[in-house]
Amino acid sequence: MIKEELLHFLWRTHKFPKIGMQTTAGEYVEILSPGILNHGDGPDFSNAKIRIGDVLWVGPVELHLKSSDWYAHQHHHDKRYDPVILHVVLEENQPIQVLNRRLPCIEIKKFVKPDLIARYKDLQVCKENLACAPYPIENIAESFLWMRDRLLTERLQRRLTEVNKLVVGRQALFYKLLLGALGAKANRVSFMDFANRIHWSQVNRWQNRPERIYSYFMYLSGLFEKEVNLMPEKSLLAAYVANPMNKLLWQTRSIRPASQPKRRILEFCALVVHDTFTTMLEADDPFFYNDAWNTTIQSLRSGVIDQVTFSEFVLRNIALNAVVPFAFYRGVQSGDPAWFDFALQHVEEWPPEQNKIIKLYQNKSLKIKSGGDSQALLELYNQYCIPKKCVSCAIGTTLLRA
Repeated sequence: MIKEELLHFLWRTHKFPKIGMQTTAGEYVEILSPGILNHGDGPDFSNAKIRIGDVLWVGPVELHLKSSDWYAHQHHHDKRYDPVILHVVLEENQPIQVLNRRLPCIEIKKFVKPDLIARYKDLQVCKENLACAPYPIENIAESFLWMRDRLLTERLQRRLTEVNKLVVGRQALFYKLLLGALGAKANRVSFMDFANRIHWSQVNRWQNRPERIYSYFMYLSGLFEKEVNLMPEKSLLAAYVANPMNKLLWQTRSIRPASQPKRRILEFCALVVHDTFTTMLEADDPFFYNDAWNTTIQSLRSGVIDQVTFSEFVLRNIALNAVVPFAFYRGVQSGDPAWFDFALQHVEEWPPEQNKIIKLYQNKSLKIKSGGDSQALLELYNQYCIPKKCVSCAIGTTLLRA
């Protein structure tokens, strides 16, 4: 199945002659500039420069699979499309009228190599986890390196967008990131739900009552029914826990004892009670933030916080899924690029994840050297490979150009 994204790729990468083409009405066309891709509403490309016959046109270009999509998408009722100078389609199944004139149209399939379109169709219907898996790809490392930092940035932006929902303030945002990291893949969603239910203003008032903080989190999680029934302050806590979680929301089967959600909740309680991350949260620049993190990670490794120790696997999860995204958030918040530099550099200090997704790319002879590589590949797989956005992937476009 062909999608409009293929037409965008063909248009912006000049996969057709710049001269010698004709409109469906027989006028010769010269493409001086394809224009700028529009990521928002309105025509697909703006500021294109195109000579049609003897006239030089400057303006927007719209692309469709079929010309009738102009009417199907209601463009004839949208004045933003009145200035369109060229309609680029795979098939013209009806002429389009704009402001009482026939809109010039190119049927692009007449000017594109058939094997490129065939390769695109093969990628779209491929049943492999990676659509490009059946094909040898030259210079795959160069293609990945070209988009690696972009993928990391997109992953951090997307993570913050997810976490920012129902969150107010630095503290709540960081702890939601932290809880998501503690939940790992199996319980990430449940831990994020747990984070959304926490009233941090109340927790801060109980800073001198650690036993109450423990009781509050235990009650809120829904995992400690027997313990909660024995709590002398249950009636008090009920005022702050109007909607405790259902224990069935937590994944406990096939989870190792060290990673069971009950244990992670108790570890989280200890981290909050001991203000483990407060210095990091209060740091005004990435230099002090980094110092505070280095001190914190030593405490987490040594077990000085109520004998709570974390494996290197969990510490890597915390670093890549909480510490780094929070630094990125501080960069967005402050506009200081030093925070972005810290975020992108810190992922390099951790070894890469090892899972089924990463192994798929290793099987393509792609060497994964750091946490930055694996984080970028996770973003590539989930946001590009699964939805088959091959024309937006440097590896996929390398294959299409072959």
